[in-house]
Amino acid sequence: MARRALITGITGQDGSYLAEHLLASGYEVWGLARGQANPRVSRMRKLLADVQVVRGDLLDQGSLISAVEKVQPDEVYNLGAISFVPMSWEQAELTAEVTGMGVLRMLEAIRVCSSRGASIRFYQASSSEMFGQVSETPQNERTSFHPRSPYGVAKAYGHFLTQNYRESYGMFAVSGILFNHESPRRGAEFVTRKVSLGVARIKLGLASELKLGNLEARRDWGFAGDYVRAMHLMLQADTPEDYVIGTGRTHSVRELVEAAFVAAGLDWEQYVVGDQSLHRPRRGGPAVRRPQEGAYPARLGAHGGLRGARGDDGGVGPAAAHRRWRPRPGLLLALRSSRSVDSARASTEPRSDGRGRAPPGQAGLVHASLLDRARLFTAAVPGAIACLRTAAHVWGLNALSESEDGWPVELAVPHPVEVPGCAVHVTALPSADVTRHRSVRVTTPERTAFDCARRLPRPEGVAIVDQFLRRGVDHDRLLRRATGSRGLRETLAMADRGAASPRESWLRVILVEGGLPRPATQIRVDLPGGRLAYLDLGWPAFLLAVEYDGHEHHTSAADRRRDLGRRAALRAAGWRVIPVRRDVIPGRGADVVEQVANALIECGWQPTSGQVTRILGRLRAARRRRW
Repeated sequence: MARRALITGITGQDGSYLAEHLLASGYEVWGLARGQANPRVSRMRKLLADVQVVRGDLLDQGSLISAVEKVQPDEVYNLGAISFVPMSWEQAELTAEVTGMGVLRMLEAIRVCSSRGASIRFYQASSSEMFGQVSETPQNERTSFHPRSPYGVAKAYGHFLTQNYRESYGMFAVSGILFNHESPRRGAEFVTRKVSLGVARIKLGLASELKLGNLEARRDWGFAGDYVRAMHLMLQADTPEDYVIGTGRTHSVRELVEAAFVAAGLDWEQYVVGDQSLHRPRRGGPAVRRPQEGAYPARLGAHGGLRGARGDDGGVGPAAAHRRWRPRPGLLLALRSSRSVDSARASTEPRSDGRGRAPPGQAGLVHASLLDRARLFTAAVPGAIACLRTAAHVWGLNALSESEDGWPVELAVPHPVEVPGCAVHVTALPSADVTRHRSVRVTTPERTAFDCARRLPRPEGVAIVDQFLRRGVDHDRLLRRATGSRGLRETLAMADRGAASPRESWLRVILVEGGLPRPATQIRVDLPGGRLAYLDLGWPAFLLAVEYDGHEHHTSAADRRRDLGRRAALRAAGWRVIPVRRDVIPGRGADVVEQVANALIECGWQPTSGQVTRILGRLRAARRRRW
């Protein structure tokens, strides 16, 4: 059985990289998300379609206990925090509640659930900000803390709590004291991204200067993709221990700026402007100091956990379970990848010509259609192929759950690459599954249908497969592809070329998933006077039908009157028709299943006790998930 991980802060930089790493390692990954309409969750789903989401809030103890009980994780990674240090001065109380007290609430949730028989390992994301005004250089796991910001103080509180719960309750709880780690997914407010994006905008003529604070501040910058591997390895050790994670090399902000401008062929001194307001508050003492050149974790015991050691190249080489962990040169790696991303992102910004319009060729991709963006990226990114919902859109299907304006281009690429405005899936596709359509390198209809059934939530996947079946894709060939995956075969078997719209497909899936008999599609009914009517879904044996009342095709008053007259004629012919409004799907699917189940029973259906138990169980689960 696959190991299960729960990640708080999954919508952030580290959370997304960690989720990718764990998914690639065969884990079932759950992300804790706050709120019912969190826009960052939808963006995360486009990047990581296989991550499941559970509702919870680090400010709410009860929600965390519920989340842990629902997920039943083997490992919990607490990455959620108010992580932008300057903001912690402006929102000190919130920082303490989320970054500090949030650790206590999560540890308590794990302790409560562990007392009921669960065995859960816990990782706490501590920070080098806890060192603050350092007492020794380099720092190691035994260096005392002297934090100089509300963020650092809150992290120190969470760090000591983790140690305390480990020692008091015997929990497998560890902290990783991470130095700065960057990537193209880092927020634009952080200095590495601010520099790379600023240089890109200057290079493209979209800006004339870059405002920065203290250029002499030194940081140990690593690459986030490397550091999440260290997090994972810490929880695979035999004994819980805390570790400092860093590259062992520091660079000044000035070095970062010089490298970025040199790479762009520019002289940084002509563009960088000092801004005193961007300096961190001193609060009665010197600014936060970082380790000087040569800082690296100390060598610790060999208990199967990480062991920091100076590598031959001057870097840090932790080891876990006889495997080496060695970070890549973080500053250069993060800068190169961020520069390529930000150059492409900046190129999408319109440049005004003084008359409120973007001159020809400069408007970029801001208002480009998804088809145009797919053409651009499949031509520009080596080996890139449009896939999943983007491919279905290229083939002319109604496949997007949101407006295409903000929809990322989904690309299949043979090697990992960061592409702005895209959701990248690393996979090598056989040439037989790739073609060109509408000037886009795209997966074939059969492969697109198969991938959507395999990768998307079942209602979305079935809706797309239904449309491809109506276009001639062979259903039997799709089923033959699905070897060794029961869930995939069930999804493909649920497809039906009779569905007239994606929402009708969703409705059919919801009814079947709810435990009801599978309905027929496009049922022909002969009405008096030689008239014909077709019902979306139904059970002819019980003269019961369900219709999706989407309003998309019936907008005028005359259309609505015809619909009402048609349904009156169907009632006169003995049919009972249940309309389902568009605002019900998704979100209130359980209500639809309950209504239809009761109607079926009233019309003569006699479910077995096993079927009743299944339906009731599905209803309870659906209401928890807001199906």
